[in-house]
Amino acid sequence: MQLVAPAQAGPSGSLWTVQEQDAFGNCTARYQLQDTTSDSGRAEIRREVVAYRASPTDSIPLTYEPSGAMRYEFRPDGFVDRWAGEVNLAIRVGEGVLAETRHRVSMRRVAVHRRSHSQRESLVGQFAHLSARVAPVGLPPHLSALRRRELLSQAALNDATLESLLHDLMQIEQGLDDGSDSELVNRLASFVQIHPESIGALAKSIADQRASLVRIRILGQALAAVGTADCQAALCRAVRQHEGSADATLELILALGSLKVPTVETIQCLQSIANRIQDRDVGWTAELAVGAAGRRLAGTDRWLSARIAQDFVQRLEATDDDDERVQYLLVLGNLGHADALATILTHVRAESVRVRAAAVWALRFLEHSAARDAILSALQGDVSLEVRRQALEALGQRANEDWAVSALETTAGEKGLDASLRSRALQILGHALSPSDPRLVAAARRCIEEGSDGDLQQVAQRTLVNAAARPAR
Repeated sequence: MQLVAPAQAGPSGSLWTVQEQDAFGNCTARYQLQDTTSDSGRAEIRREVVAYRASPTDSIPLTYEPSGAMRYEFRPDGFVDRWAGEVNLAIRVGEGVLAETRHRVSMRRVAVHRRSHSQRESLVGQFAHLSARVAPVGLPPHLSALRRRELLSQAALNDATLESLLHDLMQIEQGLDDGSDSELVNRLASFVQIHPESIGALAKSIADQRASLVRIRILGQALAAVGTADCQAALCRAVRQHEGSADATLELILALGSLKVPTVETIQCLQSIANRIQDRDVGWTAELAVGAAGRRLAGTDRWLSARIAQDFVQRLEATDDDDERVQYLLVLGNLGHADALATILTHVRAESVRVRAAAVWALRFLEHSAARDAILSALQGDVSLEVRRQALEALGQRANEDWAVSALETTAGEKGLDASLRSRALQILGHALSPSDPRLVAAARRCIEEGSDGDLQQVAQRTLVNAAARPAR
């Protein structure tokens, strides 16, 4: 990428404006050339976006308010020595602020060439690193959900390009950038949402057998976050390309398992991995992803979800190996299909503690009174502390229901009960209940006042503080 100065950029102090276009539309940028006559021979160019012009195709009246500036310092040989600055942008709808971004830019060496005015008038550059913060405020009700996502995605990206995002990825791969993976994942996902035509390039990059695990993880998570059929197809193709690498396959399985609305083809891809791959840990992870994806698919393809349940119920009933029984119970728990209820309940009474704990956890998504009774029975009467902990975690998944809240309240306040169980019950209650809920306050205060366990008292105090800091619901 080059910085190109127009022919009229002459002596120090020269000022010119250029009409440009970036991710937000048409804008006016102001440039100033400084210090060209210094003894050092160095030059400095300052760039500032001073105004955006409304797009005629935009049906929503938006106002973009830029601020901040970039400074580019050049060496005598014409290369950038330092490049730094801050670019801020506020997006307004009427009087309300829709989003705000703040970008810091790091150093990059870029060649500078002069060309005639007729050939090129603009000064362009590629950012080496951006950190953005998006703060949506007061979204107007007439904005569609799709349009809101598009606007916020644009705000997060500012003027990033696919090339600049892939460069940032390369910097992270090489350890030259300490930026967070999650930030780049979000920006890549935002870019794909606005520019779906970029999926092909990302699909090619992630499927390359030379791709690093960092690249596979970041691109995989970004494509999964977008989650369109094309993105899922790209991930499935990448799985087939990397099947010889257990680590790469595992990263892609985790991405596929996180999809909010998986396609039938995605589930078939995961099933194929689970059946073919030699590495047991990777294969079992694929099975867990099949269960999670099947539960999300149940609303649109009940037949396939039922087939998955039937398959793993048969496997569970056919094995005596505790490791396999735990695995199949975990898959069925992720799936949460009613057809598996009877089989899961038989394993709640298994001799193995590990199997009982997995069976109790597997009941968490099942909307049936028998599942509820089994969870409560395990919490109150199982001899194993591990099984009772899993019952608490299962209650945490149902904490929006009165019966689960009541059981958590009883556990948190039961004097003489194991302190770790009471502490965990309090933590779950603190997350589930509003700050003013008297049940939460009473349970936490009871733990503090009885003075039975120092750690439990600390958890109770933190629960009250955290609850008080959360807005009332």
